[in-house]
Amino acid sequence: MNNSSRGFSLIEILVGLAIGLIGMLVMVKVFTLTETGKRTTSGGDEAQNAGAIALYTLQRDLRQSGFGITNAALIGCNVTLPSGVVINAIAPVTINHPDIPVGDANTDTLLTFSGNGNGAQQGDLIVTQTTPNDPRSFTMASAAPYAINDQVIAQLGGAVPGAGCNLNMEPITAITPATPSVSVATGLNGSTKGTLYHLGNTPRIIAYAVRNGSLTSCNFMQSDCRSDALVDDSTIWVPITGNVVSLRADYGQDLSAANMDAVVDTYNQTTPGPGCGLSRILTTRIVLVVRNNSFDKADVTSTAPSWMGTANAPIVLNTLPDWTHYRYKLFQTEIPLRNMIGVANGYVIERLEEGKAPC
Repeated sequence: MNNSSRGFSLIEILVGLAIGLIGMLVMVKVFTLTETGKRTTSGGDEAQNAGAIALYTLQRDLRQSGFGITNAALIGCNVTLPSGVVINAIAPVTINHPDIPVGDANTDTLLTFSGNGNGAQQGDLIVTQTTPNDPRSFTMASAAPYAINDQVIAQLGGAVPGAGCNLNMEPITAITPATPSVSVATGLNGSTKGTLYHLGNTPRIIAYAVRNGSLTSCNFMQSDCRSDALVDDSTIWVPITGNVVSLRADYGQDLSAANMDAVVDTYNQTTPGPGCGLSRILTTRIVLVVRNNSFDKADVTSTAPSWMGTANAPIVLNTLPDWTHYRYKLFQTEIPLRNMIGVANGYVIERLEEGKAPC
């Protein structure tokens, strides 16, 4: 019987294998390029989201900073909180405050301070102490803005801006509308014609720092943010968002000599002296540097990004392991300290009417 059927020859098999391998290589290459593009896109989206969340959080506290503590006589004082923690030289915002443990290398820290009370921004006049020898009770023009457990700070009359002062923040324990008066547990003796600063029931004293590649925050009203031993405790320094590799900041300061015109004259990181010096800070310029979480085999970043900040605050990334194998996004903005801008004008007018130098 004549059987004409036959199998593939060796050459045909080899040609088929070669064509199959070429096809597989093409598919692998396409898959690799697709996955690389996907990682780049998703990594960029993650960095975009992380940066937006971090920037929004910072902007919220920076815009509100200074509310309730805008009096130049109070700014720069040392304040003991109800927990017993002392914050030295309070200000609406402080860059690299000495009380705050440093963050990751080549990053800055921020400390913001604001209240949410209904009293006057410059503080309310203490008409007299209800009982002359009892520092715990203050007679006010009105007790309407105050409520039980609201936090207040009492300061002696005639306090000079920039002078050293050690004050206490404590909650209101009683209110007598008929007098009208408010009472606290400790108080301040001799505070007749002094000032009572109303910080509301939930003052925000928040420290920010980049720690272990995350933007973190610590609430002074709840924890001792000064402790080096607590910087790695995520219940104290709470992570806000990850993949943040740098936070840098500048003050925008009004340096007008003759008068404060509420116009920024210079940007720097130099924290001015207490009192009137700190009240010259009108804006804060910040940048957050966020990277994607996808490691690239190739060097995808050859030069560290730059920002609009001062020359003495460069963004340094070369201390990070394999920093060139990641992509970075910058989120930078200038945030007006709205509570300080209005006060700067009002304070100058008041001082000039009294025949005194603005600062």
